[in-house]
Amino acid sequence: MDSFKFFLSLYGHKLPVLCMDISSDGALLVTGSTDNNLKIWGLDFGDCHKSIFAHADSVMAVQFVSNTHYVFSVGKDRLIKYWDADKFELLLTLEGHHAEVWCLSINNHGDFIVSGSHDRSIRCWDRTEEPFFIEEEKEKRLEQMFESDLDNAFENMYAPKEELPEEGAVALAGKKTQETLSTTNSIIDALDIAEDELKRITKHAV
Repeated sequence: MDSFKFFLSLYGHKLPVLCMDISSDGALLVTGSTDNNLKIWGLDFGDCHKSIFAHADSVMAVQFVSNTHYVFSVGKDRLIKYWDADKFELLLTLEGHHAEVWCLSINNHGDFIVSGSHDRSIRCWDRTEEPFFIEEEKEKRLEQMFESDLDNAFENMYAPKEELPEEGAVALAGKKTQETLSTTNSIIDALDIAEDELKRITKHAV
């Protein structure tokens, strides 16, 4: 029986690695992490080919489509994403789950995938003959980002503004920090010095 021996250590993720998969030809490794990134590694030298900010939350599972360098990822942001690991491109985003997506599986031919979610559903996704165009998908994502930015700007514009307290008004104390403690001590020291000076002046005046 053949034995295993240590070959490579791969470093790059800023937070714990949650999942990984190796391509069928053994050329690529894909890893997903709580830092929201996918990393694509070459297994010949252990170099990182690309780091991709893939999801808005932790990447929970990744898997290559058999005999290809296409890879699926799922995350806590409720999304399933389909990537080209050679061109480092996002090809497709699948929406449908109502909570974090925790796992996925792909059949041997890549005809369909199955995803499992915290919403207690298992969803099957079939490959169709309907074509999709990468440029159209990019435009769709840009439109969604633009609409999201507009919504945020609108909310900020009409959000109630905090009113400044009137002069002399009393408000609740803020959170205690090292800076406030240091400032308080300085004020107390200054008051003590002023009190001593006042006593000295009064004594000499008499």
